[in-house]
Amino acid sequence: KRFIRVQTLVLPTSTSVASLFRGSCSDAVISLMLKQAALNRLSAAWDPKKMERQLSEETVNILHAYRVNCATSTAAAQLILPEALKQLPLLILSIFKLPGFKVSSDVRVDERMAALLRYLTLPVARVPPLLYPRIVGLHNLTEVAGQATGVGEE
Repeated sequence: KRFIRVQTLVLPTSTSVASLFRGSCSDAVISLMLKQAALNRLSAAWDPKKMERQLSEETVNILHAYRVNCATSTAAAQLILPEALKQLPLLILSIFKLPGFKVSSDVRVDERMAALLRYLTLPVARVPPLLYPRIVGLHNLTEVAGQATGVGEE
């Protein structure tokens, strides 16, 4: 016997661009852009300047679409960003700093390829920790934090 499993899924749709930006997720957007950049990096005709220009243009197009469709009543010189995508420019700049996209000889070829393949397989939830800076509040540390403990010393 053969069985076929049929699953149906109902998702809300919208014709309003404002609701699209309101419901957008910066983690999903940046994950998609990272995976597209990694695929482009693996192609034979990769140009780092072209990749930077392409990612920057995609970011500008997203923010321009928000400006044109959702924030038309504000002053032309005022920078308007959607609430969900306020960190998008920072995250795009973080992509350029990843080992898979560095052009310098500091990163070996096998490390670069391993990083690129890892970027392609990362789930959306693992992309932000890859790009966000690690910040530790110094005011929360105890008096002994950062001092030698003697563990592991011989």
